Amino acid sequence: MIVALAVVVLAAAAAAVWYESPDPGPTAAEVALVSALHDDLVTVEPGDPPLALDDGQAGCVAEQVVDRIGVDRLRELGVDAASVRQSGFSPSDVAFLDPERSMVVDAFDGCVDLAELAVDSLAHSRGQAARACVREALAGPLARELWLWRVGPATDEAPPSLADALATVDDCLG
Repeated sequence: MIVALAVVVLAAAAAAVWYESPDPGPTAAEVALVSALHDDLVTVEPGDPPLALDDGQAGCVAEQVVDRIGVDRLRELGVDAASVRQSGFSPSDVAFLDPERSMVVDAFDGCVDLAELAVDSLAHSRGQAARACVREALAGPLARELWLWRVGPATDEAPPSLADALATVDDCLG
């Protein structure tokens, strides 16, 4: 009887170790930050070019940024729900490390077309010819390179791989 009880207890302990508890879901801080980022991404401030994200895209980007970077690391970088609601979220102003920059761009890339986002951002008030010109100038991996350059900490000087493309974009925008 004692041996049988010991076997049952041992089997239960092994099952408990093997079984992983389900994901508890997002924390209150994660929900608040995703909400603040979403609201900021769909809000167009006067004088700023629109990002042209719809509700679904903004929600996707917000969730992906928080999932990839983490709420604790974002807080370390000065990005929390209160700061986003007060000042907005400008990735070019955040001191992301290089791998984090890629994570932010990956978050956007998983939810929107980076090239079209660049066209909308750079040529939002221009005609179709200028938009097509910018689209062509940033073809292939150049749109991603542009966003990697612009996600913080932003530098004034573009990487050499973008120099020709940005000169073309300037010509497109005349």
